[in-house]
Amino acid sequence: MKRRPAARPAALLALALTPCVTACPTPISRTEVRAVAVVGRFVREDGTPVPGTAVAVSTERGDSTCARGGARAVTDASGGFALSTLERRHYRVTWIVPGLDLARPGYVLCLAPSGDTLPRRAYSGDAASRGPAKRDTIACVEWTWHGRKRVTCAGEAVPAIITGGRWTSGEVVGFYRVLLALEQMRVPGYRVPVPRIHAYVQWVEPGETGRPAVVRATVAVPVDPRVDLQWWGNALIERDGAWYLRLDGTRKRFLNSFSPTSLAFALGPPGEVAVAPRP
Repeated sequence: MKRRPAARPAALLALALTPCVTACPTPISRTEVRAVAVVGRFVREDGTPVPGTAVAVSTERGDSTCARGGARAVTDASGGFALSTLERRHYRVTWIVPGLDLARPGYVLCLAPSGDTLPRRAYSGDAASRGPAKRDTIACVEWTWHGRKRVTCAGEAVPAIITGGRWTSGEVVGFYRVLLALEQMRVPGYRVPVPRIHAYVQWVEPGETGRPAVVRATVAVPVDPRVDLQWWGNALIERDGAWYLRLDGTRKRFLNSFSPTSLAFALGPPGEVAVAPRP
């Protein structure tokens, strides 16, 4: 009678590890591409250019000073700038869940106000993950609020500057400029300040040929703190010869339930802003 040979230890070990191998996939190499191309102009609130200021772009959304920026430049004599960067990131992943890795890549544009050397976040846009980047055209304005210089930039992703309308004061005629800025704010129901969009209105008198414009007044719009404003949908509207500012946002109704809402403000001569029925 023949006896069966004893199983080899290696064969037993392979059999025991089979479930682990099938349940634990091998890490896969992935390459992520982030492409950014921006062109823009940086001017003061009176329309004069801001030359020689530092500009940087970072593909890290949390990089508030663009310290890890992929491209840097300096504004020219007209305040213009152009930057582009293409970054490839290599990493290894073990699990890929369909539908959960589709977050659109973005970028941060940083600018230094005149007289300052440290660029700070002024705009956030969308980067391209496939093919060449679509060029984003950005307009940046340096303005003053309570003695402090601030920078607001607007582009396709974030339309933070609205211009238009018409105001009169005696023989002076001008237009409105609305500046949106993200700031910390105390909101009912929250223990700590939360980031909310604030709106400011400027009354601008265009300068004569070759002369700077004049900002007659800058006023913070009295927005209800319970309304969370959005970047999109805001507009200057004319009704019966008067001009209104419409701001869109959301209002908390119950627990985590929110509903869309719109606020309206009547705009008059320099310095006059009043809550109005929705136009």
